[in-house]
Amino acid sequence: SDLKKEVEFADNWARDFPKNYQVWYHRRWVITEMIAEIKQTSKTPDEADQRIRELGQRELEYHDDVMQVNNDFKNYNGWSHRQFIVSRFKMWDKELDFVDGLLLDDIRNNSAWNHRYTVVKNTTWPITDAVRKREIVYTLGKLRRCAENESAWNYLAAFLGEGEGRKPWNSEPEVETFVGQVLAQAPDPLQRCRFAVEVLAKIREAQGQTAQAAEEYSALAQIDRIRKAYWEWKRDAVLRRS
Repeated sequence: SDLKKEVEFADNWARDFPKNYQVWYHRRWVITEMIAEIKQTSKTPDEADQRIRELGQRELEYHDDVMQVNNDFKNYNGWSHRQFIVSRFKMWDKELDFVDGLLLDDIRNNSAWNHRYTVVKNTTWPITDAVRKREIVYTLGKLRRCAENESAWNYLAAFLGEGEGRKPWNSEPEVETFVGQVLAQAPDPLQRCRFAVEVLAKIREAQGQTAQAAEEYSALAQIDRIRKAYWEWKRDAVLRRS
């Protein structure tokens, strides 16, 4: 059929030019049309559901294949297509395992971390305490392998702090314990992990220890001098609220 030919055309196009957003948008249109065709040509609703599920699975495998062929697991357009597929076909169930595999290969893959949060948002929201705990424990496990991984620290901040789905920074004692362990490994105060120092400052803020929080922000102004003005602003803001 014409739709099958279009998919084959898009197959080669995306493999050769995976960062061309037009090919991914065109592919989504083709897939949407194929779903409609399947519904029209299937003899029963069960048959249609099965064929649609198989189509979705092929698309997930195709996305993985394109990433592997190009050795690029951080392609925004490819990830957008994957999110379209798992959402359109309701195939979120195996995505956490898929992400975990990618993070085992590259723990700093920010795209994989972002996708993990998307999976959580689409499968367990409003978030429960159990899911939040699971994600915090998972993230701390990854940080134990690489404490200087900014992506993992950012992911941790998706569940702690202020805002929807979050709890205060001081609500999970194991986070403060881990931060203390990371900071204790630094041979010099100015060589401390800046991400851990920032989290410690946030924990002290949540505990109402504004002077200690301000002290950590002052330290960050020395550790992370590129953002010196920002950390000084954070310090001053904390002191104004005290």
